[in-house]
Amino acid sequence: MSWNEKFVEAHEKIRIDEKLMHEAHVLLEKIRTQNEIKKYIKKLVVIKNYKTIKKHINVINGMIDDADDRGVNIDIDFRKMANATNERILAERNLRFELDNLEVATATPYQVKML
Repeated sequence: MSWNEKFVEAHEKIRIDEKLMHEAHVLLEKIRTQNEIKKYIKKLVVIKNYKTIKKHINVINGMIDDADDRGVNIDIDFRKMANATNERILAERNLRFELDNLEVATATPYQVKML
């Protein structure tokens, strides 16, 4: 049984202040949304195909935008975690792209320095 169902069941059995009930629903939605984002980010520890990294960045940004559209106030720590993950995987993508397109025999000192 989900938390939402438990609250509805409790509300039916016990008289609960409507304002408190609304605050509980808002908080539950915030926690649920943050847990979804955190769960998705934890999957991105290792990305085998670097060509899908931009898709993952779009998914993370889409989850945050969707939460904003629904009026869910995500904690700043989760926004920072999402931004840090986006930066990390984008840097990984750029490095892996350069490594795939680098000819070792013809590499210039500048190309080696950039890597």
